Amino acid sequence: MKKNRGFTLVEIAASLMILGVAFVSILGMFYIGSRAGRLSEERTIAYNLLERKMEGTISKSFNAISDSLDETYDDFPGYTLDTTVNNVSPTLKEITVAIRWQGAAGIGHESITTKVCNVKRAAATKTSGKKEKWSWGSRHSK
Repeated sequence: MKKNRGFTLVEIAASLMILGVAFVSILGMFYIGSRAGRLSEERTIAYNLLERKMEGTISKSFNAISDSLDETYDDFPGYTLDTTVNNVSPTLKEITVAIRWQGAAGIGHESITTKVCNVKRAAATKTSGKKEKWSWGSRHSK
């Protein structure tokens, strides 16, 4: 009796089909992983630009804080910052910095908000008897 030492055509076809399905699945995981990495990088850049703009805005004197619209950065094309200042009272301003960008998953947007108090004027107002309600800064993301 002679021993068969080879594979049949059906066995080879089944093996190739299994390897093909596994290969396509692995490629799909690489695509998803690289896309998640790009999205994370875009969001990190956005948060860093938001923080930079907010820190620059609140470091100004109270009276110099004002709106600025559609500010862009040459180093980061596609990112646009908007700063909105709401005068809550004569001694309190609410600052919102929003960013928009066109990225791998379409258009992204985030914002942060804080409040700035004119401490010198607030102290003078408090001693003069006027009462105001205000609180220290908060931040949120939309």
